[in-house]
Amino acid sequence: MAVLPRMKARAKAKRGKPRHIQPSKGWEIAKVAAIILAGVLPYLPALRGDFVWDDEPLITANPLLRTLSGLAEIWSGSRTADYFPVTTTVFWIEHHL
Repeated sequence: MAVLPRMKARAKAKRGKPRHIQPSKGWEIAKVAAIILAGVLPYLPALRGDFVWDDEPLITANPLLRTLSGLAEIWSGSRTADYFPVTTTVFWIEHHL
């Protein structure tokens, strides 16, 4: 009968804290690299592309992108057919870079 208390003690000892297995650093780097590649690879063909049909009136031939007063007109919406001030402001900033 003395065996039963020992078995209970061993069972309690085995049921202690679960061991946490740490993933290797290489596995973490591989997961981050996979996420970055999944975000970049689909856009690689576009880097060699040319302007498309709506880029001329919005970007290449848009006089508002050339001057500081054009930036104010972008936000007032007085001379644009479409009112997208944030997008057009980004185009204005890129033009001046």
